[in-house]
Amino acid sequence: MLSAPQPASAESSGAWTSSFSLSFDPATNSSAVPPYAFNGAYTTYQATVYVSGSPSPAQGNITYTVSDVNDTTQSFYVNVTSSGDIPSDCGQVGTGASATFADPSPLFALNMTYTDMLNQGILPPGTNQAILTPNVELSVPAGTFVTDEVTANGTSVWIGANSGIVVKDSSSSVGEGSCYGTLVLSSTNINVGGTSSSLLVYLIIVVAVVVVVVLVVVLLLVRRSHAKRSAPAAAAAVAMSAYCPKCGTALAGDEVFCKSCGTKL
Repeated sequence: MLSAPQPASAESSGAWTSSFSLSFDPATNSSAVPPYAFNGAYTTYQATVYVSGSPSPAQGNITYTVSDVNDTTQSFYVNVTSSGDIPSDCGQVGTGASATFADPSPLFALNMTYTDMLNQGILPPGTNQAILTPNVELSVPAGTFVTDEVTANGTSVWIGANSGIVVKDSSSSVGEGSCYGTLVLSSTNINVGGTSSSLLVYLIIVVAVVVVVVLVVVLLLVRRSHAKRSAPAAAAAVAMSAYCPKCGTALAGDEVFCKSCGTKL
């Protein structure tokens, strides 16, 4: 669940949370199966974390991995691991938590109801003074994706269209509010959403190559057909040139004048 930074509590302890509120309304919770609800699904983020009282940031990676997916109960488990200098008290690193299709936290994602709303240009209920910009193409280490950008209090989060996966968060808090920083998606095996520009370029190149190949084949076929039509006419012309056009006397082929009637050839 993405929510505003909160004081320490049983509900907020250990979760990485966005710097603005996207709180879930139980009346609109989603039961739709999200694209991240499969065993082995993962998202890895490059994290830059500032800890209260520390002059320099900690850097590393945070990975969220999905397991124990149950379509009947619409639930799954999310394990959280880290590498680098990320402090263990900045998130559920080394542990994890149960999640549901309606509330995928601690996975950094939205449910499908709110994702669909964002795609339609509608802010989910409970969003505090946020500005939504849909269909924003964003390049991160994991690729280039179409996202919905939500900005509030001078910070932004980019959410993958069609998936609800957070692609980038420019200012987040971690754990109990003592840690904050930036998350950038570096790798995933989830269909994050939209069409990446690199894929679009690839498709354009493939189409262009196919068109060129088709044109070359057509040109070769046309030339071959033309050559077949021209061959009989050329043979006929050669045959006609073997006789005198006036008297019809057979010629050897190198005469200048007909040996019978004297016609210049």
